[in-house]
Amino acid sequence: QQHQAELAPRQTPHGPRPCHGGTTGGAGHPDRRGRPVPASGTMGGVKPRAVALAFRAVALAEACSWVGLLFGMFVKYVLATSERGVQIFGPIHGGIFIAYVVVAVVAARVLRWKAVPTLLALAASVPPLATLWFDRWATRTGRLPVPEAAPTS
Repeated sequence: QQHQAELAPRQTPHGPRPCHGGTTGGAGHPDRRGRPVPASGTMGGVKPRAVALAFRAVALAEACSWVGLLFGMFVKYVLATSERGVQIFGPIHGGIFIAYVVVAVVAARVLRWKAVPTLLALAASVPPLATLWFDRWATRTGRLPVPEAAPTS
């Protein structure tokens, strides 16, 4: 077995020494079992821009499903002509609502939101169209990465 003095300067008996002397790791640094550690700010290799894109898509879908459900409720309770709109948009909105909550929690973790933005994102799922407000607010305050511009030509 090799002694410490015989190892290369950046080596330890357990493998390469982490850069910057820390234990947080980073992209390309193996953990104790030799597996690569994802870059900080990611969750299993999920990139912040991908999470932001998914968050925006689900936030928009949640708002649209709210509009459909509100329309269905108007027809059912105000016009009193049909329950079909609620029967259709109720389950759609419920599924998208759950997806929004899951994506909001993932976004909070990957984008490292503190408690207040996380709770605002979750609370925005309750009032109609509030997810759109939260999306704009989070983008304006730098909590949600700005989408990359599409190439032109």
